[in-house]
Amino acid sequence: MGLLRPSLLGFGWASFVGSVADALILSHHLILSVSGESAMMASVRDHILDHLPFLAWLIPLAQWILPEGWADWLFALPAVGYFPVRILFSIVTGTLALRWAARIKAARS
Repeated sequence: MGLLRPSLLGFGWASFVGSVADALILSHHLILSVSGESAMMASVRDHILDHLPFLAWLIPLAQWILPEGWADWLFALPAVGYFPVRILFSIVTGTLALRWAARIKAARS
């Protein structure tokens, strides 16, 4: 159990930080869509390549990590639909990880 609690804490907080970053990306996309600079239904790939090129390294990384075809499918999803689901999933998994870490701490006391 020596590394379990720190791992859960790291995963939990990384999930929350990731959900904040995803919320910022979604907000950026929505602002660009409302202002007419981007299509509302633009894909995740198009949004990243057109407006956030400093994140373009994520595309080949995902293609390398995920099973064949999955990254292409994920990055083809509309950003306006993908990011809210991702934010919700990150919050739920982060909360669960932090709760489990708290239970471990309480059990050790």
